[in-house]
Amino acid sequence: MHLIDDSSAVAAPPAPGSAGTEGYFTDGNPISGLEGTLVPAWWLNMLQLELAAVVAAGGVARDKADNNQVLQALRRMFGGAATVVSADTTLTVVSTGLVVVDATAGDITVTLPAAAPIPAARLAFARVDGSAHTVTLARAAADTVDSGVTVPLTAWRQLQADGASRWLTTAAAPTAQEVPMLQCALSVVGAEVVLGRHLGRYLWVAGSNRQIPAAGVSLSPAGLSAGTTYYLYAAWSGSTLTLESSVTGPAVDTETGVVVKTGDATRTLVGQARPVAGPAWADSASQRLVRSWPPRPNAAQAARGSQLTTSSGTPTSLGLALEWLSWGGERVVLASTVQAQSSSAQSAFSMLVLDASQVGPQVAAGVGVAGTINGTCGSTWSGYPGAGYHSADVEVWVGGGISGIFAIGSRLDLIIG
Repeated sequence: MHLIDDSSAVAAPPAPGSAGTEGYFTDGNPISGLEGTLVPAWWLNMLQLELAAVVAAGGVARDKADNNQVLQALRRMFGGAATVVSADTTLTVVSTGLVVVDATAGDITVTLPAAAPIPAARLAFARVDGSAHTVTLARAAADTVDSGVTVPLTAWRQLQADGASRWLTTAAAPTAQEVPMLQCALSVVGAEVVLGRHLGRYLWVAGSNRQIPAAGVSLSPAGLSAGTTYYLYAAWSGSTLTLESSVTGPAVDTETGVVVKTGDATRTLVGQARPVAGPAWADSASQRLVRSWPPRPNAAQAARGSQLTTSSGTPTSLGLALEWLSWGGERVVLASTVQAQSSSAQSAFSMLVLDASQVGPQVAAGVGVAGTINGTCGSTWSGYPGAGYHSADVEVWVGGGISGIFAIGSRLDLIIG
């Protein structure tokens, strides 16, 4: 696009005459005496100035050797370009339109063009990968994007320039990236603890929601101490989620409300676990020693597999040991059912034990017929034992120096949460 530069051109456009009745060109007709339409300078100037205005609005500098600048300007203003990005890229005003982003190979930063050259220019971003990598849209120079320096791209986002110094989001996918998400749960798979997806696939770590891999993130107990309770935290390596253990407890991040490692907001709490001898992770019917955060209800049970015979009046463990980890403020219910018989018509007794201390009422089962399992004693306790490791059992004893048999089928049940 270039204005006329013939030697006969003048420096300023002549003023057009008064407006007449609008019409259309004709070649004329010599036979009928109809003259052809004249093409005055003001009309040609109007055409070149109208086209020049479009080129200028698109932020394109006029170039005599380039004959598609009007098209370039229209594409810039109305988003006619299509660009594919798979690595760090700096866009230019020529890129306005659709930007397809593929972050399969790693994290990507896309730097926006300057907002000043094209008022109302639009960029429509769309991600086509399903990876956990992050895509960041960054400002150019001193511009802002949504009043900040960067915004994330998770699914799609449309930005529009104000023609001065700002890019503003005009539409965006309602994805998990808008608020911190904790869509995760822990489980024991083989010899490892695995952080997997639960009710979604995103986990807030290090200032952004990260996509949890479909296969989960694993942690081995190797090198950990049996009998020590560890907090488990998710971290971001720069390209993938990792899972790590620490004896350092959690705290609430005041900026996001997410529970993180004390002193390190880049580590997000996902659970607690306590290895047993080996070391090995334990999550069985009688050992709930791997617990997720946020907490979920859980249960455990221990049953007597053989008879216990005692003539002692001193409380003796029935061998119904349960172990578990609790979160602060988590309610626990313990319930025992004990079947007993005796060598004479005397009573058998039982009591719940929590963390080596008796809790709840002492319960007696009157045994009316010697040698018959016709007595049942058991009790229930509920309360808030506090955060950390706990154990429970049932203690039994008999009265009057008799011989008491506590039978197979006696059991202790635990409900957490």
